[in-house]
Amino acid sequence: MKNFLDGSDIAGIIGLNPDKTPYSVWHSIVHPLGEGDEIETEKISAKLAPAIASLYEDASGKKTIIPLEKKICHPEYKFLAGNPVRFVEDDGILETYLSDSKIGLEFLPQHWYLKLIFDMGITKKQRGSAAWLENGLKFSFTDIEFDEELYTLMIAEAVDFWNEFVLTKNPPDKMALDYLNEREVKQSSLCE
Repeated sequence: MKNFLDGSDIAGIIGLNPDKTPYSVWHSIVHPLGEGDEIETEKISAKLAPAIASLYEDASGKKTIIPLEKKICHPEYKFLAGNPVRFVEDDGILETYLSDSKIGLEFLPQHWYLKLIFDMGITKKQRGSAAWLENGLKFSFTDIEFDEELYTLMIAEAVDFWNEFVLTKNPPDKMALDYLNEREVKQSSLCE
């Protein structure tokens, strides 16, 4: 049973994850699936993560380390947790992804970027890398620097969501329009 929010959940809460809405994030915590009921894409992604990490090591020349803990909790808010795929030897993290479309090195999908920033903040790392396979064939990666201001905004959104919806077991609107409209200003400042 999942009892925390991670970076991809927070991207969903603020409306920047195409695979998650505020309602689906709320539902996954308050009414979780049974043990082992992962989404098929999550299973495939988890199985391919070691291969993508190996490709990253070959391309970057950097070694990666599997985190000892699967979930690393925020020091103050235990319901917020990072879960990086790997640590990179030079004070960074690595996230791995699959994509069925072309991803530009200069513009990561917003939900990938937000997960990287969140996991970097939780683990106190200043650098992060995203590595991915496009259509299962083409490998690419890019590096980013930590953004403290964005991380702080993400924490605030996550705490508000947890207190307003999860603790009260009061769901956000399924379409999430009111919730997202209230946060339109914050959302636009997150990923400009």
